[in-house]
Amino acid sequence: MRKAWSRWLKWAILFSASLALAAGSLQLELKSFKVIKVEDKEGKIVERLIPAAEVKPGDILEWVLTAENVGKDPLKQVALTIPIPPNTIYVKGTARPLELEGGVKVLPLFSYDGVHFSRPPLKKIIKVREGDHEVTKEVIVPPEEYTHVRWVVPQLNPGQKVKVSLRTKVR
Repeated sequence: MRKAWSRWLKWAILFSASLALAAGSLQLELKSFKVIKVEDKEGKIVERLIPAAEVKPGDILEWVLTAENVGKDPLKQVALTIPIPPNTIYVKGTARPLELEGGVKVLPLFSYDGVHFSRPPLKKIIKVREGDHEVTKEVIVPPEEYTHVRWVVPQLNPGQKVKVSLRTKVR
């Protein structure tokens, strides 16, 4: 699992770096953290984030994508996408709306194929056999099948920085 995880983490870093190069004025940084529970000084159980160097099935990972406009002009319709790694599943409810200045909320959009994005519930058409013929049915895609989460920021001004995040569970 460690070798596959390491390979995916390298891909994620390259993915985010290639996005940064393609965008020119947009600097992106994707980081992963392992979520652990520890006891604080008052005896309460709290969550801590540590680097996700090694993971095992059942571990919860937090993915944080930071985007900054390092250019001189505003950027419009900036799509911030976090891919859900293979061998993990999206933890429902952890991709929260991004709150921008002026009370603007950017809701996360979800995908099961990396191409089509929408708000839940996601639906897809499948073919099934009923008796001796094949029929198409519309089914709801469960969060465990999500492959990407995206936030589309209407405008990112020069020097403005935003962060989006989500959690996945290692299979």
